[in-house]
Amino acid sequence: LHPSVVPKLLGTLSEQEQMRIMHVMLQAGFLVPYRFASDQAGFLVPSLLPPVLPADEAVPDLPCTVYLALYTTNTLPLTAVATRAQLRQHCHMPAGTFAFMAAMLVKLSQATALLVRTPLLSRTTAVVSLGRHIVSLRENAELQVLELRTSARNAMGVVRQVSQCLSQLRLQRFGDLRHVALVQLDDDSFVRVRDVQDGFRQGDATLRFGGRSVAREVVIQKLSHVLPQPNPSGQFDCFISYRQGPRDSLNTHSFVDALQSQAGDQLQVFHDVASLKRGEKFDEAFMRALAGSRVVVPFVSPDALQRMQEVGSVQTVDNVLLEWWLALYLQEHGVVKRVCPVFIGPVKDTTAGTVNMESLFDAVKIDSFPDKINQPTFDLLSEFHQAHLAQHPAPTARTVRKIISDIFKCNSECLCWQLLDQGDYPEDVAGDHTVPGQLARLALDRSRAGLVYVSCAQKVRAVINEVLREPAPPSAATAAAAAPAAATIPVAAAAAEPGASTAASGGMSLEKTIQALEKRIEDAKQELQDETDEAVKAEIRKELRALRCRLNQLLLA
Repeated sequence: LHPSVVPKLLGTLSEQEQMRIMHVMLQAGFLVPYRFASDQAGFLVPSLLPPVLPADEAVPDLPCTVYLALYTTNTLPLTAVATRAQLRQHCHMPAGTFAFMAAMLVKLSQATALLVRTPLLSRTTAVVSLGRHIVSLRENAELQVLELRTSARNAMGVVRQVSQCLSQLRLQRFGDLRHVALVQLDDDSFVRVRDVQDGFRQGDATLRFGGRSVAREVVIQKLSHVLPQPNPSGQFDCFISYRQGPRDSLNTHSFVDALQSQAGDQLQVFHDVASLKRGEKFDEAFMRALAGSRVVVPFVSPDALQRMQEVGSVQTVDNVLLEWWLALYLQEHGVVKRVCPVFIGPVKDTTAGTVNMESLFDAVKIDSFPDKINQPTFDLLSEFHQAHLAQHPAPTARTVRKIISDIFKCNSECLCWQLLDQGDYPEDVAGDHTVPGQLARLALDRSRAGLVYVSCAQKVRAVINEVLREPAPPSAATAAAAAPAAATIPVAAAAAEPGASTAASGGMSLEKTIQALEKRIEDAKQELQDETDEAVKAEIRKELRALRCRLNQLLLA
C-alpha cells in the first residue's frame, strides 16, 4: 500500500481521521511497514495477499524442514511419536494466522537480511531472506501445521526467529495460541525437536522416543539440522545479558538473530533461551558461560534497571546484577576482554506516530539507585569465585549504585537513541504535511527502527573481531597485572573528532576527555551559526547530537 493511495481510499474522511485509522491499523498489525527502496517505504497489508503465488514464481527447494504444530488448548495431547492422524485431530490454525505470520516474516527479513531478495507472498506461502539464509513458510491445511524450510545447515536459529514471531502473534491477536516444533522421522512419524536434542545430548548409541528406538547414526543423518551445535571447550565469543520481559526479550532476540546472521556459524554466542539445558542449575551455568566468554553484552534498558532502583531489591538475588557484577570483575582481571553494553532509552510514540527514544543517560540518574550492597547477590558471586576463580583475587563488595555507574562507564557505540536518529527523509516527503507525506515518513521511521539492533550487532561484531585478533590471553598470574587502570577510559569515537585528535593514540583522563568534547561542541555550534548550506548544517547538527550524547555519558560516569 503506497502512501499516495490512502487519500483515494479514505477520501471521505478528514486528514486527522485518515491518520488515526492508519495508526490503529499499524498497532493492530493490519499494516506492516515495508521498505521497497533505500529511502522509500509503504505498508504491507496481510489480508490482501494473493491466494497463490504467480505462476512464474517457483518456491526454492530448501533442504531442512521443521514443522510448527499450532494448537489452542492448554496442552497438545501428543505421544512421544505423533502420527499424521494425531496432528489432524489436535492441531488448529486460526483463520488469518498465516497472513499475519507472513507479514511478520517480511518485517523480520527487512531487519536482518543480508541477501537482497524480493519476498514471495501469498495466503499460503511466504519466501523471504533471514540473515544470509532463504526461508520458506507454507501452510499445511491437511495437518494444520506450518512447514518451515530453510537453507541453513542448522535450522534452530531460524526456528527460534519464527517461534518469536508466533509468540508476538499470540500477544497481538490469538491469546490462547500455542505451538511446538516437530521433525519428521518417516512418512507417518513426527517427534518434538526438544526431545531429539535432549536425547542426543545424553550421548547414547540409541535414542528412544516413547516405545521407538532410533540409532544415533540415523538421527545424525536425518535430523542434523536440529541437533545442538557442539561447543566442547565451553568457551563463547559473546555472552548476552538481559532482563527477561516482553520488550528486552524481543530486543535481544533481534540482536542475536542479526549477530548470528552476519557471522553465520562462525560465532559461539551464549543466549540463555538457546544455550541453557533443561534441568540445569541456571545460575551456575550462566556464570560458567560468562567466565568463558570473550565479550559480554549487557542490555541496559529502563526495564533492566527498574528492579535495581527499588530499595527492597537489595534483599534478594538479582541475576542481571550478578551478571554485570561478574562481567566487571572478570574484565578487571583480564578474563573477559570487553564489556560492550547496548544502551536502550525509554521509547515513546510521538503524536505523529513516529518512534522517539530518549537518551538513557538523560532519563536515568545514578543517585536513584541504592547506595547499598546486594548481599545475597554478592554471596553467590563469592561462592562462584571460590569454586571456579580462586586463582584470582576475591571480588570486592560494590553497591548497586557503583555497579550501575561502572557499567555506564563502559565505552560503547551501541546507543540506540542515536542509531534511531540516523537517516534523512527524501526531499519529496521531508516537508510534505499531507497525509501521503506523513505516512511516508511514518513508514520510513518504523522500518528504520527495526534496523537498530542490526546496527548494534554490526558494532559488537567489530568488537569481537578486534578481540579475536588480539594475542592469546595472559596466564592467571599476569591477568590481574594486565587490568586497566581505573583512572583512564578508552577514547570514544566522539572524543576523537576534530579538536580532540590527540586522544586517538590511546587513553586520556576522564577530565581531559570531557574538556575536549566540550571544546568540540562549542566549535560545532559556531560552525552551525556561520554555515549557510542547509545540507552541511544538517551534518553539523547530527554531529552535535552525537557529541552531546557522549558528553552526557561521560558526565554521568
